[in-house]
Amino acid sequence: MTDPDNSPSAGTRPSPARPAVSIRPLHQQSPHRTPKVSMAAWAGSVVVLLAIAAIMIMNLTEIRSALEASIARDNPDYSATDISDAVTVVLIGSGAAAVLLLLFTLLTVQLLSARKSSARIVGAVVGVLGIAAGLGFRSLVSGADDVSAVLGWGPLLYCTVVAVAAITSVRR
Repeated sequence: MTDPDNSPSAGTRPSPARPAVSIRPLHQQSPHRTPKVSMAAWAGSVVVLLAIAAIMIMNLTEIRSALEASIARDNPDYSATDISDAVTVVLIGSGAAAVLLLLFTLLTVQLLSARKSSARIVGAVVGVLGIAAGLGFRSLVSGADDVSAVLGWGPLLYCTVVAVAAITSVRR
C-alpha cells in the first residue's frame, strides 16, 4: 500500500491555470454550396431521358413496326424472325441503357450534393457514357423518326444537356 506520510492527498498543490487556446484554420474554407448549374443540368438530363422513355412506351408498337420495316428495307435477305429479334434486342438494350444512365446520374447528383471529391470523376465518366449512349440510341432508332420527331432531336438534346452537366460538374 502507500505510506500514510506520502499519500496523494497530503500537501496537494492547486493545479496551474490553463493557457487560453485558440485554434484557427490554416486555409479559408469554401462555402458548402452545391453547383447549381451542374445540378440543374443533371436534373434536366433526367427529365429528357424520362420524356424519351415515355414516348417510346406510348408508341412502342409503331416504333417497333417502323424499325422492322427499316431493317427489312435495308436488308431484304433477312428473315422476319431475325428482323423481329434484332428490333427486340435494340429496344431492350436501349431500355437497359436508360435505366443504367438514370442510376448513374442519381449517383452523380448524390456525390455532387455531398461535395465528394469523386463527384468530378464520376460526373465526367457518366457524361461520356451518356453522350455515347445518346448518339448510339439516335443511330439505332433513326428508322423510326417518322413515328415521333422526339426520337430525332430528343437524343441530341439529351447529349447536349449531359455535356453541360458533365462540364460544369468537373469545374469548381
